[in-house]
Amino acid sequence: MVKLTPFKDKLVGGFSSGMRQRVNVIRAILHDPDILFLDEPTTGLDPQSTRFVRDLVRELKQRGHTIVLTTHIMEEADELSDRVCIIDHGKIMAVDTPQTLKARYNTNSLLEVFLELTGRELRDSANARISMRAPMGRS
Repeated sequence: MVKLTPFKDKLVGGFSSGMRQRVNVIRAILHDPDILFLDEPTTGLDPQSTRFVRDLVRELKQRGHTIVLTTHIMEEADELSDRVCIIDHGKIMAVDTPQTLKARYNTNSLLEVFLELTGRELRDSANARISMRAPMGRS
């Protein structure tokens, strides 16, 4: 199912990030749970592995599984979700279908909805990080 049969005798420690994530996904669904929690399942993956994980989520949904997916990738949330919950600093800002949220904010982009609700300013700007550092000594 996760296309890793050729590597069945290899140690997972030598696998790429994408291969490891496929192992993690198969471990999560091995016992056929009714509800599956996936936390950032495509972060850091190559396009092929990302597509594989997204297709698998769709397939599991079609089989009747409930998927709780956390992601910062709004395209992924829009593509895979029946309902979206936007949370900012622990506060629920909105819960609805992606289509309804986009219509409410007059946009075709869930990213724009997210930015409208949470703000557009950077949360950890370079200036803040630089000012936190001790002065550098001269050589």
